[in-house]
Amino acid sequence: MKEMTYKVDEDKKTIDKLQDIIDKQSGQMKMFKSQVADAEEMATMNMNKYRKVKKELEDAETRASMAEETMANYSRKTRTYTVYPDTTY
Repeated sequence: MKEMTYKVDEDKKTIDKLQDIIDKQSGQMKMFKSQVADAEEMATMNMNKYRKVKKELEDAETRASMAEETMANYSRKTRTYTVYPDTTY
Protein backbone atom coordinates (compact mmCIF):
# COMPACT_ATOMS: atom_id res chain seq x y z
CA MET A 1 0.00 0.00 0.00
CA LYS A 2 2.88 2.32 0.83
CA GLU A 3 4.37 1.67 -2.57
CA MET A 4 1.12 2.58 -4.28
CA THR A 5 0.86 5.82 -2.32
CA TYR A 6 4.45 6.67 -3.22
CA LYS A 7 3.81 5.88 -6.89
CA VAL A 8 0.65 8.01 -6.92
CA ASP A 9 2.55 10.91 -5.34
CA GLU A 10 5.35 10.59 -7.90
CA ASP A 11 2.80 10.46 -10.72
CA LYS A 12 1.14 13.64 -9.38
CA LYS A 13 4.53 15.38 -9.29
CA THR A 14 5.23 14.26 -12.84
CA ILE A 15 1.81 15.45 -13.97
CA ASP A 16 2.38 18.84 -12.30
CA LYS A 17 5.78 19.21 -14.00
CA LEU A 18 4.29 18.29 -17.35
CA GLN A 19 1.44 20.73 -16.82
CA ASP A 20 3.95 23.49 -16.07
CA ILE A 21 5.81 22.66 -19.27
CA ILE A 22 2.54 22.73 -21.23
CA ASP A 23 1.60 26.08 -19.71
CA LYS A 24 5.00 27.56 -20.61
CA GLN A 25 4.77 26.20 -24.14
CA SER A 26 1.26 27.60 -24.51
CA GLY A 27 2.51 31.00 -23.39
CA GLN A 28 5.32 30.87 -25.92
CA MET A 29 2.89 29.84 -28.66
CA LYS A 30 0.66 32.81 -27.87
CA MET A 31 3.68 35.12 -27.94
CA PHE A 32 4.87 33.69 -31.28
CA LYS A 33 1.39 33.97 -32.78
CA SER A 34 1.25 37.59 -31.68
CA GLN A 35 4.68 38.25 -33.22
CA VAL A 36 3.60 36.61 -36.48
CA ALA A 37 0.43 38.71 -36.58
CA ASP A 38 2.46 41.88 -35.97
CA ALA A 39 4.96 40.91 -38.67
CA GLU A 40 2.16 40.19 -41.15
CA GLU A 41 0.56 43.54 -40.39
CA MET A 42 3.87 45.33 -40.86
CA ALA A 43 4.51 43.46 -44.12
CA THR A 44 1.08 44.46 -45.40
CA MET A 45 1.67 48.09 -44.49
CA ASN A 46 5.09 48.07 -46.17
CA MET A 47 3.67 46.43 -49.28
CA ASN A 48 0.95 49.08 -49.48
CA LYS A 49 3.57 51.83 -49.12
CA TYR A 50 5.66 50.19 -51.85
CA ARG A 51 2.68 50.00 -54.21
CA LYS A 52 1.82 53.64 -53.54
CA VAL A 53 5.37 54.84 -54.19
CA LYS A 54 5.61 52.65 -57.29
CA LYS A 55 2.40 54.18 -58.65
CA GLU A 56 3.65 57.69 -57.88
CA LEU A 57 6.93 56.91 -59.67
CA GLU A 58 5.08 55.57 -62.72
CA ASP A 59 2.89 58.68 -62.78
CA ALA A 60 5.96 60.94 -62.48
CA GLU A 61 7.70 59.07 -65.30
CA THR A 62 4.62 59.48 -67.48
CA ARG A 63 4.45 63.20 -66.75
CA ALA A 64 8.17 63.59 -67.44
CA SER A 65 7.84 61.75 -70.74
CA MET A 66 4.90 63.94 -71.74
CA ALA A 67 6.85 67.07 -70.76
CA GLU A 68 9.86 65.95 -72.80
CA GLU A 69 7.64 65.29 -75.79
CA THR A 70 5.99 68.70 -75.42
CA MET A 71 9.39 70.37 -75.21
CA ALA A 72 10.64 68.50 -78.27
CA ASN A 73 7.55 69.57 -80.22
CA TYR A 74 7.96 73.14 -79.04
CA SER A 75 11.64 73.15 -80.02
CA ARG A 76 10.80 71.82 -83.49
CA LYS A 77 8.15 74.50 -83.96
CA THR A 78 10.39 77.34 -82.82
CA ARG A 79 13.23 76.14 -85.04
CA THR A 80 10.86 76.20 -88.00
CA TYR A 81 9.82 79.77 -87.28
CA THR A 82 13.26 81.15 -86.47
CA VAL A 83 15.03 80.10 -89.63
CA TYR A 84 16.21 83.27 -91.36
CA PRO A 85 17.03 83.43 -95.03
CA ASP A 86 20.69 83.74 -95.88
CA THR A 87 21.31 87.38 -96.78
CA THR A 88 25.08 87.28 -96.92
CA TYR A 89 25.64 87.25 -100.67
